[in-house]
Amino acid sequence: MVSDTPIAVLVKTYLQRGEPKVALELLEGARKQALVGGDIASLREVLAGTRVVHAHADRKRRNQAVRIANAAQQNIRLLGRNQALAAGEEWVDPFASARPASSAPPASRGRALFLRAAEILAVLAGLGVLAVLAFLAWAFWVTTQGY
Repeated sequence: MVSDTPIAVLVKTYLQRGEPKVALELLEGARKQALVGGDIASLREVLAGTRVVHAHADRKRRNQAVRIANAAQQNIRLLGRNQALAAGEEWVDPFASARPASSAPPASRGRALFLRAAEILAVLAGLGVLAVLAFLAWAFWVTTQGY
């Protein structure tokens, strides 16, 4: 975060006073104003401010900072898409590199885990069927031998 912006100075001041709630209220208000004004630079300052609050606050305030940060990111995406559309350019998500390309989305990981469990159950069921067939073959053999 640029240290001489008004938002940054106020956020740091409120945090030094032990008032993270007020800092978050400031950031949320600045986010709304920046969205209405179409100001991506101010939204980036809000995003940086939420990171500072997140680093210095308790769990409840960190959660609030994350919500504001997520909203600021969505606002940046929206305004960026609108600007690219107006200019006839291709839009590229500025936050797409935040997740490594090799990691699967959470839903895919959950699905992969489910499929692996299904494979294991299928193998166990197959082994169970083989065990029952072996028992039946043994029982038939014993009865035909006259024991």
